[in-house]
Amino acid sequence: MPDLFPRLHARSQRFTLGRPRDVTVSPDGERVWFLSSAAGDDPVHHLFLHTPTDGATIRLVDAGGADGELTDAERARRERTREGGGGIVAYDTDRAGRRAAFVLGGTVEVVDADGGRLVVATDGPMFDPRLAPDGRRLAGVVDGAVHVALLPDDLATAGPVHAHRLVGPGDDESDVTWGLAEFVAAEEMNRGRGFWFAGDGAAMLVARVDESPVATVHLADLVDPDRLPRPHRYPFAGTANADVTLHLLRLATAPGGDTPVRVVDDRLVAPPDDLDAEYLVDVTWETGRPALVTWQDRPQTRMVTVALDDDATSRVVADVQGRPWVEPVPGAPCWAGDRVVTVADRMDLGDEGTRAVLVDGEVVSPAGLQVRAVLDADDERVVVRASRGDATSIGVYAVDLGDGAVGEVLAGPGLHHLHLGGPTRVEVSTTLSTAPTTTVVRGDDRTVLPDTGLDPGLDVDVTLRHVTPRGLACGLLLPDGDGPFPVLVDPYGGPHSQRVLQARNAWLVPAWFASQGFAVLVTDNRGSPGRSPAFEHAIRDDMAAVVLADQVAALDAVAAEEPRLDLDRVAIRGWSYGGFLAGLAALRRPDRFRAAIVGAPVTEQRLYDTHYTERYLGHPAEAPDAYTASSLVDPAGELVEAMPTDEPADMLVIHGLVDDNVLVAHSLRLSRALLAAGRPHRFLPLSGVTHMTPQEVVAANILLLQVDFLRTRLGPT
Repeated sequence: MPDLFPRLHARSQRFTLGRPRDVTVSPDGERVWFLSSAAGDDPVHHLFLHTPTDGATIRLVDAGGADGELTDAERARRERTREGGGGIVAYDTDRAGRRAAFVLGGTVEVVDADGGRLVVATDGPMFDPRLAPDGRRLAGVVDGAVHVALLPDDLATAGPVHAHRLVGPGDDESDVTWGLAEFVAAEEMNRGRGFWFAGDGAAMLVARVDESPVATVHLADLVDPDRLPRPHRYPFAGTANADVTLHLLRLATAPGGDTPVRVVDDRLVAPPDDLDAEYLVDVTWETGRPALVTWQDRPQTRMVTVALDDDATSRVVADVQGRPWVEPVPGAPCWAGDRVVTVADRMDLGDEGTRAVLVDGEVVSPAGLQVRAVLDADDERVVVRASRGDATSIGVYAVDLGDGAVGEVLAGPGLHHLHLGGPTRVEVSTTLSTAPTTTVVRGDDRTVLPDTGLDPGLDVDVTLRHVTPRGLACGLLLPDGDGPFPVLVDPYGGPHSQRVLQARNAWLVPAWFASQGFAVLVTDNRGSPGRSPAFEHAIRDDMAAVVLADQVAALDAVAAEEPRLDLDRVAIRGWSYGGFLAGLAALRRPDRFRAAIVGAPVTEQRLYDTHYTERYLGHPAEAPDAYTASSLVDPAGELVEAMPTDEPADMLVIHGLVDDNVLVAHSLRLSRALLAAGRPHRFLPLSGVTHMTPQEVVAANILLLQVDFLRTRLGPT
């Protein structure tokens, strides 16, 4: 079975297919919507509906095999969300959870919970169709313009309806879109949308994005020289971002006309005068409440939320400030009755600070409850996803707004998530010994939703521990036998990415490498999330030396406890930031690392995007030394701080040629610098491959090639 693992891992999209995803619970708890595929190796997702009152689950919409021709906008959305599936990969429900909208085979459809179904005709491929909270209107983006359709009460008996253009760019505005998220919003801020309905559907907030200030790069798949390179707007660190403005549109209905919905008033929603706003972080518009609009300045040390009144005037309801940066947190801000919930780093709570819940600016959660997301809020409590005491587990907790008491809603070792609606809740849990399980709970009744995920066929035997005086979390997996074993360091994926978790599927690839004869060590160094703000902030101004020092220290600490590790045969592998870290280890510590697998690495920090890079290193014009020290290659094309050695580490550099996130220029510049310095390396360009390597054969063979490379460089296992 281990020989089959790479193909199973790729075919199952990391063993996620066949499992419920994208769960939505109606506010009254009567309906649970979700997506899933029919089998663990089937990428086609269908729309399912579960009714908790009778425990029945039906496939409400069968997606068949159709995915249709994807637009550039949809391809970009899937790349930003790392979506590799087909069929119905996203949907949206109205506020009551009675109907859902989606795209199937390029066609926009709306379905009711009772099975009524309607096609929405569009003037071209529609991106991101969404329902107004009352379910009477649908909006989406066609060719960079927002289109809106009126929906009938009865979908089953109505004929097709047509979505008409509401607002969009002018004829001379080729770089302008309405209703879409710009690159950094989707990639770095977790905002994948650009328009929001009022509760009654009579108004919309729409983002207008002008990308003309943003640098243009060209992505070329050189296997086909006849194909023109594709232009792509990319905001390099220190360069201009897209110009994003927010507009409040008042809508009027004139049934029967050529444009049944039209704009009768367009007002610009401006950020506060004292905020030099660079980023539109998010918009939340709850039914019956003013819209909450959040902006952030370019240094990312201040995030301001305003409540938007009916006449487009705004009042500041939250002003979160902090250094070295302020972190946007999913689900916040939101309303708790008439009060506003935010999340902020409070360094006065606990020895290393606490990412805490605030209500109207006052802290309500205790020290040590490190909040990762806000799931729900009302007059009495705020429900959060958080770590408490041990960052390797994530639970769900309720914070009482009266006395600040914290109750465990769904906790214990493992990763836990919760979806709430009336008397119904949907629990998603996984542990070191179990795959994710999705359970609908209503009173005393518990129903496990259908799961056809593949069995990886591997035993995950990982030992978690905390090492070094800093208490770095790490996991060690060992092959069978007495050793000594060659060591593969498999580091974390960068800020916001945590590897050492009490979840079985997080360890499947390391377990496979262990089955191939390598001792595998995974360490979450300073900069990883969930433990404390101070632990995360430690990489500010230095994304290289601090991280590499922690990886080496953890390796030494574990080896001191486990004599079967052969420290003369150590390699490192990684992708994206992990690829950067692998290259860093090979260049700066060849005395410790004999080989490195450098996948899609960020080799020059100035070539990565504004929002991510400037958060940790500041503006390159103000901190040029931090950028150089945190890169593998400097602007002159030379290796940075490479250790002189007669035995340089060998490097396997891998990169997709059409990667629009970490551009292939990173690896090309690294290869050029390595060649100039006489450093041994191989460069594997992947034709037609993006940052997430979605192709099954490519993903499987990359794992096999890595093992062959490691065996050649480290000797027999």
